[in-house]
Amino acid sequence: MKTKEIFSSGRGKDLVKTVSALLFLILSIATVSAQGIGGFSWAVILFWGGLLLLAIGFGLTKFIGLNVRRKDTFKTLGFVALGIWILFFSGIIRLPVEIAEPMVTTTLPIGVVNACPDTGITTAYVKLQDDWSATETYISGASIYARNPNTGIIEKSATTTSDWVSMSLTCNPINPITYEIYATAVPGSSGSAKDLLLANTKDKYLTLHTNQLANMEIRIKDQVNDDWEHMITHGQTAGVNTTTYTALNKTHVFESASGDALAIGTDGYVDFLMYVKSATPRKFGSDKGVDLGLKTYFCYDTGIDMEWDTATAIMAVGAGGVSLSNVKDTLDKDSKEYSTIMNAEACFEIGDITDVAKELRFYIKTKSGADPDITNDDLTFYIYTEGLYKSSKNANIIQKGVATDAPTPTLVGSSVGYVPEIIVEIQ
Repeated sequence: MKTKEIFSSGRGKDLVKTVSALLFLILSIATVSAQGIGGFSWAVILFWGGLLLLAIGFGLTKFIGLNVRRKDTFKTLGFVALGIWILFFSGIIRLPVEIAEPMVTTTLPIGVVNACPDTGITTAYVKLQDDWSATETYISGASIYARNPNTGIIEKSATTTSDWVSMSLTCNPINPITYEIYATAVPGSSGSAKDLLLANTKDKYLTLHTNQLANMEIRIKDQVNDDWEHMITHGQTAGVNTTTYTALNKTHVFESASGDALAIGTDGYVDFLMYVKSATPRKFGSDKGVDLGLKTYFCYDTGIDMEWDTATAIMAVGAGGVSLSNVKDTLDKDSKEYSTIMNAEACFEIGDITDVAKELRFYIKTKSGADPDITNDDLTFYIYTEGLYKSSKNANIIQKGVATDAPTPTLVGSSVGYVPEIIVEIQ
């Protein structure tokens, strides 16, 4: 059949319509591709898959000689596909496509710029200042740590000097990191500190604030006999005692200068007024920086014979007095497992110990019919302070507590060579 005859026949008209539909669909595909749909997205797969099916259908109608009804079916499919893509372009329908994850940004406080250097490193310079010193003094020998709260990892550490010490921290230009900077307690030297540092520029400076730990001093008045008790520091002998303030170091308390123990007797009691203070214008504990909440505790142990009743502790006697509650159960797990705290009947929170004497009244009576003696009935008092320390169980955790979580625990805030313990000798 000649070309003119083909195109003038009904069969030829059907062919022209089909080819026109295919060309229109190809143009639609090119347009969508130009708008940026690419790769192996569902849209591209459907585009080219549909085109392939229509080409196969056209070939069947042209070369295999299918009847008109089937040709009309393929032609109809072509127009349906064309209609679907028109709806797609108009936004009425959408095909699933791959969408890139949006970049997360951080809104910085007003006045704060994000100026990370090309190296991607912020150099943090840190000092640890002793706030209780009369002159500007910086503490050496303390450990400081930079913890990334987003990852929970301690990324850097350093040891303080009397000048700035540096740590290289990640400077993220998209989402700046606010690091937690810690200074852990050094027994006998310095207290704890914490602050925050935003790593958003080349250099950042941070001064942590704490205090040098001071030894405690104590003086005890016997309210029953209205006299001052005699105290002997551990390792000393009777006759080298004092009734004035003495350093708290496994201190023994006696009734007389010759070393006589306290005679309690059946149904007797102990009524002490204790004055506790630091040896210098510094604190025994420390609570500086962000959200530390460090506490100081007074604990007591009555021995193993069970001859004492429950004690009463009253703080700030001169101001009317506030009865204290037993808070031993609120201490962290590792502190409660420290031997002397584990054996203690109770622990009371008494606040910071400074060079201003703190009054604490302690009253305890024997159980009915009991007569405490020299065997396992001595009263033992402890004064402990919390501090920060690096966990030995998890290298990325800074813990807070009275005692460390090490296999052989130590006191976090104690003074080296000083045991914050008072033994009241009973007979």
